[in-house]
Amino acid sequence: MFSRQSIAALLALLGGVVVPQSWAEVNVDAPVLTPTEAHAEERSAWPLGAQIIMTADEAATRDAWKSPKEPVDMLETREIKVGKPLSIGIVFAGCNADATGKCDVTVNYRILTPDADEYAKLDKVLLWKGPAGPGPSSMIMGSNFLKVVVAPKEPHGRYVVDAVVTDNVTHQSVPLEDAFVVKK
Repeated sequence: MFSRQSIAALLALLGGVVVPQSWAEVNVDAPVLTPTEAHAEERSAWPLGAQIIMTADEAATRDAWKSPKEPVDMLETREIKVGKPLSIGIVFAGCNADATGKCDVTVNYRILTPDADEYAKLDKVLLWKGPAGPGPSSMIMGSNFLKVVVAPKEPHGRYVVDAVVTDNVTHQSVPLEDAFVVKK
């Protein structure tokens, strides 16, 4: 479990620092953005921060995220059994709005088998195309999760998940890495 406020505080305080538990952020000298109705004043681009989340129950995780209760129990797991689904998602903060007031955030996923062979690769998966949060530490759960089900014939062991989250408005990217274990 983690608190949205504690992650947001880390994002605000640790500009450009990689934070444990797969939270990462980038701090770039981005150009000043054009004012929008959502953000009346000009400002520098907010730093993009992101974290991989993995769960065996995506629906319950989304419900927990919508709850006002703090801390949020993300029902995370890093271990699955063969044939059982694992949902991989992204929680992020710091997306920047375009001239129409909307963020555009995507992710590239790459999953490697225990033998370091490429198991899956998906590019430009939509995470969010909508209004920016009210501030740089407003966290958003990505709208799409990657679902993985490892078949019995696939290798068992540690699978590595590489993800690159990109704010397509400011062209900031955050590389992430995490892993899960597949057991018989």
